[in-house]
Amino acid sequence: PEIGPQIDRFVMRMLRKSPEERYPTWADLALDVAEIGRLSVYLQTIPDSEKFVALRKIPLLGKLTDAEIWELVHAGRWRRVPPRTVMTREGEPGTSLFFLAGGEAKVTKQGRLLNVMRSGEYFGEIAYVKAGAVPRSATAESITDALIAEFEPSACELLGRNCQLELILALLHTVVDRLMLADERT
Repeated sequence: PEIGPQIDRFVMRMLRKSPEERYPTWADLALDVAEIGRLSVYLQTIPDSEKFVALRKIPLLGKLTDAEIWELVHAGRWRRVPPRTVMTREGEPGTSLFFLAGGEAKVTKQGRLLNVMRSGEYFGEIAYVKAGAVPRSATAESITDALIAEFEPSACELLGRNCQLELILALLHTVVDRLMLADERT
């Protein structure tokens, strides 16, 4: 009984009488074992210290104090994703702001490459600021293994007022910078 039902599940599948009901390959069995043991890097818990270091390196968050960075560490939903994972899809609803805390991702619109993002950049700010009133304007997909921090508006409302203010001001400055760059290109 100490082993748990997860192990029982895959052992019983291996022992099924009909070969069609068993694992088709050793790789399929290995994936189940890795999931149960949380051996996959994508299932392992991300240490708070790694989250803090990743956020501290993001230039957008440079004005935040260490205490405010810790607030963000705990407010975000963190995950590791493999290459070719779609994190946001053009045209779909959404409200989250994402920080690419590690790895690389591409941004496409109508199948055209708009940008390649690297660790320290962010995406989803339009849907975040507009609280989901507009659909996602582009698709963001990981190119490499990536560490993602996702921030829902409801979680960010629990942040301290100064942390919220600094985050919104930083987003505003970036939006203005992007508009100025767009004006220069036209």
